[in-house]
Amino acid sequence: TDKKTEITALLTHILSSPDVSDWYSGKYHIINETQVIHPSFGFSRPDRVMIGDNEVIVVDYKFGDAEEERYNRQVKHYVRIIKEMGYNNVKGFVFYVKSGKVREV
Repeated sequence: TDKKTEITALLTHILSSPDVSDWYSGKYHIINETQVIHPSFGFSRPDRVMIGDNEVIVVDYKFGDAEEERYNRQVKHYVRIIKEMGYNNVKGFVFYVKSGKVREV
């Protein structure tokens, strides 16, 4: 259908953006929506965690239009937890899929 073709084209365009294309290149070990437990903070569930040779990237996907500070706080929380697990080079991003915007936090 035309709608399916339109959505496929939009996703292909967004995911081929230089900001995110490396995330889908196969160079990372991917963990999607897996619970992480922390002794003090309890359970968390980041949307996507990518573990590379020298870095870990945490991404939370948002499908609405509004950019909100609470999303940044949420990703910062994930980054802090992963650093406490012993990973040093951890980066966090909010990916606003609809607009294709990627914000590092």
